[in-house]
Amino acid sequence: MKSAEVYVIANAGSIRVCRRTGGDTELGGEPSHLKEVPLDPSIKLPAKEDTIPSDRPGRFDSGGRAGSGNNLVHGERHGADQEWEKRQGRALAEAVEKTIAQQSPKSWALLAPGKWLPLIAEALSDETGRTLVATEAIDLTKHTLKNLEERFLSS
Repeated sequence: MKSAEVYVIANAGSIRVCRRTGGDTELGGEPSHLKEVPLDPSIKLPAKEDTIPSDRPGRFDSGGRAGSGNNLVHGERHGADQEWEKRQGRALAEAVEKTIAQQSPKSWALLAPGKWLPLIAEALSDETGRTLVATEAIDLTKHTLKNLEERFLSS
């Protein structure tokens, strides 16, 4: 993977942002490390349990509010899951946009599971996409900072 100043690590329910710190060891500076950047508290990702309204007529599995995701028949539930994934991809892209705008790196990399990577990448603006130097289909959201340093800074 190409080296980047900021690494955005995302999956369906979370985002982590790590920034490279330190200087060039060849010039006598301290070695590079990764520092996790706290996210803006205004960034909220929708939960899977959030209601996805349906405007389609149909049968319902059980009593309850019409159009609620829990009461949809199988075909509707599948459509609701797909709609949630699209919305989640857009929400993740918005969070990435906001984070990259705040950090204003010269280069950044996006790491997300294969299912989420295209959903996030296609929703990014051209301005944010210009500084994107690498993408990788992998879920590293649960990895330790030390493990991430070994992965990104060892090369």
